[in-house]
Parts: sequence; C-alpha cells; structure tokens
Amino acid sequence: MSELLPEEIQEKIAIFKSELRYLEDKNDITRMLRQILDATDNTISVADATLPDLPLIYVNKEFEKLTGYKLNEIIGKNCRFLQQNDPRQPDIDVLRHALKHGISARVELRNYRKNGEMFWNELYLTPVHDKHGNLIYFFGVQNDITRFKELVELERKRAFILTVTEQRERRRVAMRLHDELQQQLYATQFALNHLQNQVLHKNNTSPELFQEVKAQLATAIQTTRDVTRSLDTPLLKNDGLVSSLRWLAKNAKVQYDLNVAVTAERDLVVQSDTLRSLLLAIVRELLQNVFKHANTSNAWLNVEHNDQQGLTIEVRDDGSGLDMRILDEPNDNDGNLLSIKHKLELLGGFLEVTSDASLGTCIKLRVPPSKYQLVTDV
Repeated sequence: MSELLPEEIQEKIAIFKSELRYLEDKNDITRMLRQILDATDNTISVADATLPDLPLIYVNKEFEKLTGYKLNEIIGKNCRFLQQNDPRQPDIDVLRHALKHGISARVELRNYRKNGEMFWNELYLTPVHDKHGNLIYFFGVQNDITRFKELVELERKRAFILTVTEQRERRRVAMRLHDELQQQLYATQFALNHLQNQVLHKNNTSPELFQEVKAQLATAIQTTRDVTRSLDTPLLKNDGLVSSLRWLAKNAKVQYDLNVAVTAERDLVVQSDTLRSLLLAIVRELLQNVFKHANTSNAWLNVEHNDQQGLTIEVRDDGSGLDMRILDEPNDNDGNLLSIKHKLELLGGFLEVTSDASLGTCIKLRVPPSKYQLVTDV
C-alpha cells in the first residue's frame, strides 16, 4: 500500500528506514537519527511495534509544535491520546486495520492539541521491518490539514445553499405556472366556450375556427402542466416520502410511459423540507435517465430505513446498462450521475452504482442516520 504515500514522503521514509535498521536491537533513537528527524519540516512520530499497545518512542520538534505536547509528555503513550474523547471517527477502523496487519495507510483524524483545540491530522503510516522481515516500528508523518478541511466545508455549504436556492426557485416558478398562468388559461378556455355558444347560436357560424383556437389552448395548458411537473413535485409538507415517490412513479407513467413499481415496508416522513425536496429531485432525475438512456419501459423504486445504516432509496431498471466511466466525466447535464453524486454528498450521503449490459442498472442513494430525522409511525 506504499502507493498511498506521496513520492516525496516515500523517499524520506526510505532514508529513515535505512537508519532505523540499525536500531533493531534497541528501544531508543540514536542521536544522529534524532538530529535528522528534528531537522525535517515534516511532523514525525515513531511507535515501537514490538511492545504492547504500540507506544511512541520518538516524536520530532515539529510534532511538539503541532500538538503542544513536549517529548517527555508523549513518550510511552499510544498515539490515540490525541483523539481525547472523540474516538468514533470513520478512519479509525482503517488505522486499526493497518496497525493490526502491519501495512501502510493514509487516514484523516480529528486530533486535539494540549490546549484542547481540535485540528485535522492527515496521517501517513508506514511499517518498518528489520533485516529478518520482523515488524519493529511504525513510522508516522502528520500534516495539519485543518485549513483545507475548513475550505472544503465552506465550499460544501456554499454548494448546498445554491442547490437549496435552486430547488426553491424551481418551486416558485412551478407555483406561478400552476396558480397564475394555468388558471388564466383555464379562464380563457371557459370564456372561449361561452363565446362560441353565443356566436354559433346567433350567426350559425362554422365552429372550425373555435375548434382550432380551443386546440391551441389545450396544448398550452398541457405544456404548463408538463413544465410544472418537471420543475417541482407538488407535495404537501407532511406527505410521507414513500407517498411522494409513488406520485413520482405515476407521473413517470404519464410523462414517459415508464412503469415504476414502488416498494417499502412503511411510509416515512422526512422532517427536513430541504432534504425531502432534494431526494425527490434526485429520484426524478434518475427516472428521467432511465427513460432517456436505459432502453426499457420498466423501473423499480425501493425504500429502506434502519437505525444503523440509515435511509436507502434504490432506483433499478432492466435496461441496457451504462458506462461506469461517466461517474468520472463531468458535463453540463443536471441528470448526469456525477452531478447527482455531488448533490447527494451535499446531504452527507453517497451514491452506489452497479450496472450490467444484461441485467440493467441499480443506483442506491444512501443517507446516514445522523443526517436526517424521520417520523416512522406513518
């Protein structure tokens, strides 16, 4: 797993490894090696893999600057003390696996300085073996990536606000179309029918002209309906998620002649209007993709929820499959899977895609339970 490490760090580690081979029968770092490690601008730590609980036997000056702890406060401790009371982190299991099996790893951890300040620690871990192949040390290179994380989070929030604003604007335009333009067209249609009855009754005029205008009005009304459906899902605040998906399924049949079966153990009310709106927008885009690209008239929606894995919405078809490389190729199409993946990540969720030319495509939207609240007794 050395490919996880940047080339510059790999080169430095190779030098340190050659020096550490001279220490295989000792439990301390030589003066020469300490001078080398202290001179580097990288944050360095070394743990003894031959002792219980992998105690730190050396950290350099940069490590002391980063954490606020002095060398004599660190030696003999497992590096987990930097986690303080925050051990439940996604990359902890990755780190434990690497330590257990003596392999390299890269992880991002929330660590805490001596003054209690949290910082993001990007840790590159690599094992060091003696000339007989025995694991004797774990060598760590740490980078403070707090500022980078803050910038990523700032960008995530900005993108989230833009996405929410987009959904609100779509709903506003849809409501204007439905409540104003469509109602005006209905009123015009009614007035035209009344005028037709009066004119035909008095003048015995041919009705063809009226029929042509009425047909144009009917087309305009249908167009506003289609545009309204494409812009927004007209759902009440307290509608259940499954009920909303069933509405989307019926609409897919009307718009695309796509048969969509919806299954779920029970309905779920998503408390967040924003989350519900974005999830439904994503599912709508996925159903549009089935219609446009899958070469099938069948699709399935399945909704599952449990307290451990969270919420899963599965969109499946039996079509011709897709090229998985499109997940890595951005384009300007909002229905593009990469765009959908990014929208889901704004919710703290992630996308799973499997596809086969003979079996079709299965796309799962997963949202962790920490990112939403549900009312399940619907």
